[in-house]
Amino acid sequence: MRDLITKIELAMFETALNADNPLDDYKAKLKALQDLQMDPESSDPEIKRAIMQRKADLDKEAKSLGLDVGGEQ
Repeated sequence: MRDLITKIELAMFETALNADNPLDDYKAKLKALQDLQMDPESSDPEIKRAIMQRKADLDKEAKSLGLDVGGEQ
């Protein structure tokens, strides 16, 4: 369980997209969040909410940079 929390913390606190290649960075972070969602230990409602909130924040940042996030999932 501690490993999962550490992964979530890393995904949540590494927020800014890489300015040199924001699209690839977005895709990598999205993939990491999807992997966390698939982890059996992420069934805790608080963890699910944290992952969903991070994804929403990531999408918002990507959109603010002009990235098309609708088809990137």
